[in-house]
Amino acid sequence: MGGMAGLAEAARGVALRFEGYTPPVYKEHWQLPVGTCAAYLAGVWATKRWAAARAARGEKPLSLKWMLVAHNFMLSAGSLALWSMMVASLATRWARVENLHGFICSKELIKPGFLWALYFANYVFKFYELLDTFFLAARNKPTPFLHVYHHPATLLLVYVSMTEELGVQWLPVVINLFVHIIMYYYYGLQALGIRVWWKQCVTALQILQFVVDLVGIYYAVGYRMVFGPQFCVGTDYGAAVGVGIISSYLLLFVQFYIDTYNAKKKKAKKAKAENSPAELNGHGVAVIGNGNGLTHRSPANGGAANGNGTHNGNGTHHNGNGAHNGNGALGGNGEFKKQR
Repeated sequence: MGGMAGLAEAARGVALRFEGYTPPVYKEHWQLPVGTCAAYLAGVWATKRWAAARAARGEKPLSLKWMLVAHNFMLSAGSLALWSMMVASLATRWARVENLHGFICSKELIKPGFLWALYFANYVFKFYELLDTFFLAARNKPTPFLHVYHHPATLLLVYVSMTEELGVQWLPVVINLFVHIIMYYYYGLQALGIRVWWKQCVTALQILQFVVDLVGIYYAVGYRMVFGPQFCVGTDYGAAVGVGIISSYLLLFVQFYIDTYNAKKKKAKKAKAENSPAELNGHGVAVIGNGNGLTHRSPANGGAANGNGTHNGNGTHHNGNGAHNGNGALGGNGEFKKQR
């Protein structure tokens, strides 16, 4: 208990140092985030061309293993620290607004102070997270549209949320930090070569965060429309940007989930069907797959091969004269079928 009390006291001391703090993020400085996004897109394109040229020369792709390990675990730990401080700061403001409506619309949420220092730290994180795509491109890995789009769009979203002073901005920030604790920890394990089963859960959690974000934003927008903008902090422009970007995330991540995990299920079912014994043919043998990816015939029901032939080590079937049975192939077209 003494340790927790000391930690709480230290947190209050840090918060007091940032009392009245206003971050150096202004509308007239839009060139910084926009210019960074443009440089990011150009840099990713150039890096992909460089990596492709290396591959064309027969050079091995870069590994960057330990850079990836450090990068991902650092972001996971940083997200945890920032999330913890954010929750503590919001808890102190909750006592002043007393209800969930106030926690979305109250002017208390846009007062200068420690919370805004945390918003600024989160904003800085978004610049650093752009490196994710460069790590993929430098290793000549695919860079899907979702990945390339998501990072700069999030940087712009955070910038607009801060400059438009959206009261509800804490909601996507807190949830996103929580997701990043888990997500970057997963990628750190992956960089170490450790495979875990819960990757699909991370994607599902990302989708859930966008749904919750949109509920909060739509509440703020609806309240402003019904009762007037003076009753809920923020601007219509800021709300429109938030709804537009987060809605696009939701659609793209749902599509990614369907394409990735449903496709895997279909592929697994197909592989299972191909690896199971087929219907017996007229000679009393079944077609099965061997471990080499070739298809061969074996005696059905545990019986012996018929008197016309034997199986060799490659899974092909010869008759007593050393010639192939039938058309010389299991597929009926002169070729053996490989497993997919």
